[in-house]
Amino acid sequence: MTYIKREEWQEEGYEINGPAPVGQTTAVVFHHPGGLSVPLTLSLTKSWLKSAQRYSLRERGYSFYYNWVLARTGEMIEARGEDFNNAANVGYKIPDQNVNSFTKSILCMVPVGSRLNEEQLNTLRWFLPKYYLNLEQWPHNLVEWTDCPGLITEQLPIEGSYNMFEKLVRLTGESEVYAVYSGGYKVWIPDQATLVAFRERHPTNQTINNYPTGRTDLMKKDGPIMGPINSGVDAYGNPV
Repeated sequence: MTYIKREEWQEEGYEINGPAPVGQTTAVVFHHPGGLSVPLTLSLTKSWLKSAQRYSLRERGYSFYYNWVLARTGEMIEARGEDFNNAANVGYKIPDQNVNSFTKSILCMVPVGSRLNEEQLNTLRWFLPKYYLNLEQWPHNLVEWTDCPGLITEQLPIEGSYNMFEKLVRLTGESEVYAVYSGGYKVWIPDQATLVAFRERHPTNQTINNYPTGRTDLMKKDGPIMGPINSGVDAYGNPV
């Protein structure tokens, strides 16, 4: 999986900018460009992005709307990224709130009538659990009156990317408890109050499983420890 920072494609004088994120991210919204053709190479995608950014600044007065662009060749390209608030989906189906304030957007280079290809799916299987574990994956048409993102709607949530809470574990002789998620990810629950709050949000799999082995074996068995949880937020700042 290749992640490309915006500095690798944006032009001097046309840098991505905008307000900082307003709220905590609770969903990722998927889009497509809406045309019968899309850039088919990374180089063409970067050129397309430069043109889109120039157009947005000139005609709309603000930067290109999406947080990321997923190239047809599988690269995840940063646009607004984590630094600037989403501007791609106000959410006219959702009354009395701006959906941009609590979502991130991914523009997928997929032509109308086509689906995400295997390179794009593999990137999303890596990217979504790493940065947006357990968040909702929404098609654009869920929040606005549009056909976007076309057939991508049928592929959501992305198989292999949506990790779910599986169990609570504790190493023998230690007091620390860990919440283990499918896909090899766990978070550290540092105290009893946090454990009580976690159990209220996750009424299933309440039993704490004791592991008779050391921390290294636990990490190998179920994936890396990414804690601690703090007030219902994991190591990436996502709700758990």
